[in-house]
Amino acid sequence: MNADMINQRKSAVLKLIAGAKAMIDIQGLTRSSLVNIQAKLQELAARRQYWEADSYPATKGESPSALYKIAEDPDRGYALYLEVACPGNKVPPHNHMTWACIAAVAGCQDNILYRREDRGAGPGHASLIQTRRVVVEPGRGMALMPGDIHSIANASPDTARYLHFCGQALETLKTRLQFDLEKQTASTLAPVVITRIE
Repeated sequence: MNADMINQRKSAVLKLIAGAKAMIDIQGLTRSSLVNIQAKLQELAARRQYWEADSYPATKGESPSALYKIAEDPDRGYALYLEVACPGNKVPPHNHMTWACIAAVAGCQDNILYRREDRGAGPGHASLIQTRRVVVEPGRGMALMPGDIHSIANASPDTARYLHFCGQALETLKTRLQFDLEKQTASTLAPVVITRIE
C-alpha cells in the first residue's frame, strides 16, 4: 500500500471515529445510533483497497483468524479492528460488554443471535434461546448493544475480511462471557489476542 493510500485510510478511519463519538454524544447509545454508525462503517468496508491481503495477511498455522487493530482513542475506546477469518472459522456464543458494529469487506459471516432466558448476568448456569440469524456480507452489516449475545461462523469458502468497530478495545474487556449451549453454562472469556497493532 502506497503512502497516499495509507494517509487516505487514516483520514477515513479518524472520520469514522469522530462521527461515531458525535452520534453517541448527541443521541446516546441506542440501537438507532448504532445503525447510523454501522452505515458509516459499511462505507469504510466498501473501500476494499484499504484492507487487502498484502497489508493484512491471513494467519499461518493453527489459528483460524487474525485480528488487526487499526485504531483506538487514547482512552482505549472507539476501537476499530480488521478480522481476517479462514474458511470454517467459528466463535461460540458470546457477548461483548460494549457496543459493536460489524461490516464485511469480503466474504460472508453467519451470525446467530440469542437471548438469555435464565435471568442471570454472570458466569454459571445460562439458558439461551435463538432469536434470529443475520448474514453479514458486503453491503449488509450488523450492530450489537453491550448485552447482545451472538455466535459467528465464516460461511465463505474463502478467507473473509470484516471490520469490527467497538465502544471499548476488546483486549481490555475482562468480564465478557462465552456460552456453552449443550452444557447450558456461561464462563468468563479470556481477553482477545491481537495479531498486530497499527
